[in-house]
Amino acid sequence: DDGRENMSAMKPHAGAFRPFLLLAFLAATLQALAALALPGPGADADLTGSVIAAPKREALPLFEGEQPAVSPDGKTIAYRQWVDRNSEIYLAPLSGGLASGITSTSGTDPRTPARLSSSRVTGGPGSPRRFTNDPALDSSPAWSPDGRSLCFVSNRSENKDIWVAEVDHPDSPRQLTRNPGPDEEPAWSPDGSLIAYASIVEGRSDLFVVPAGGGEPVRLTNDRFDDSHPTWSPDGRRIAFVSDRQDHRNIWMLDFGAISEKGRGPVDPSVSGLPHHFYQLTSGSFDDSDPVWCPASDIIAFSSDRMSTLPLIPGEAGAGRPGTRRLFLVSTGPRPLLRLVQDGPGILEQPAWMPGGHDLVYVFRPLPARGDEGHSTLWLLVGARGGD
Repeated sequence: DDGRENMSAMKPHAGAFRPFLLLAFLAATLQALAALALPGPGADADLTGSVIAAPKREALPLFEGEQPAVSPDGKTIAYRQWVDRNSEIYLAPLSGGLASGITSTSGTDPRTPARLSSSRVTGGPGSPRRFTNDPALDSSPAWSPDGRSLCFVSNRSENKDIWVAEVDHPDSPRQLTRNPGPDEEPAWSPDGSLIAYASIVEGRSDLFVVPAGGGEPVRLTNDRFDDSHPTWSPDGRRIAFVSDRQDHRNIWMLDFGAISEKGRGPVDPSVSGLPHHFYQLTSGSFDDSDPVWCPASDIIAFSSDRMSTLPLIPGEAGAGRPGTRRLFLVSTGPRPLLRLVQDGPGILEQPAWMPGGHDLVYVFRPLPARGDEGHSTLWLLVGARGGD
């Protein structure tokens, strides 16, 4: 019994709607997926201890910005930038993995990124262009799989909702969600049919999916925990997310496959409306965030404060500082492996994979005590995945 007979007990986010129409849509999307059980960590998987440090890799500075998202063809990067105290989304061309107009600096030290001026890309062929231009706050861009549209978060409806706009027609966005609470962190499914996101309901953050073409959202989690930062697996069968289900923010997995592996807990379909189950991927008394699935493997990159009190570079003198965040990779297969992939003297967060799944764009912010609070710079980490 795979629980699919209970799918009719779906509950909407708010208000009444025609559940059977949406159910039919989601069932068609997930029908082939729900029949498969995918490998995952056993109940005794422990990712609290040893971490493998990756060899030092070249990190190249790009330009000021945050919340990067790379287009499926690798030619454009969408990101958020603050302009006159307003949050807007910009698009910048990429050439050979770097923003046009940016050149690699020999000997650049990824541990000590300097403050860069966005004027380095202004006026040339790689100049960024403004995608949104509205008094509202726009943020969290995410590309559609075909690269023709961007979804993003905006409060132009007086509430933070999910909006969608075509790349060639950014002045005609359409509102996708109309929920009472703020919606955050949209993520497009690999087939383009669904958008997952987090929404605050009664003081808690839960996960939802909504048809990308419009329709009523479906709630995936509904409990006393905070769930956020959804990211789809390349085959669309799983969603990794951040949750405090074990009192600390770790990476968890929501799986639409059959419940068969030891250590996986079922989610009641009468609550969520969709048959799925979940298991824990990382653990420990840490703050893991910003998971993003590699498009070409079972690797997830994420930001974490784990190891924040250890030396910045193994074998070197000195210690990290509280508040430091580093980038890690974790495998999602039967034998999870946690690997430190990039460190630095500040906050490294918001990783975004390049399409080939080898390089990472990420955000660097200095610690507030360093006198540059709020400044964010985009960097490119070359060969982040290494040999897996």
